[in-house]
Amino acid sequence: GSPGYYKFPAPSNSTFQLIEEWGTANPNGGSVTVSFPLTFPHACFSVQAISIAGGSVATWLTGPTPPSTSSFQLSNSGGSSYWFAVGY
Repeated sequence: GSPGYYKFPAPSNSTFQLIEEWGTANPNGGSVTVSFPLTFPHACFSVQAISIAGGSVATWLTGPTPPSTSSFQLSNSGGSSYWFAVGY
């Protein structure tokens, strides 16, 4: 599917908004830099990824740790991967 994001409403006593972002990437057995659809204003504190192909295809994040506010590195052993990130 298409990449996207959702900004949760900020609590009335806070300026921070929780943001979820998602998308797909195609390392196809290599490594790619994935840019977030929206740069996190403060930090990205979690990125998860899983292979679309399933089976024995491995998917892993290759850095940086923690992810930057604008991108992350994704690798896999073949095909495409779904990814999901959370930050604020």
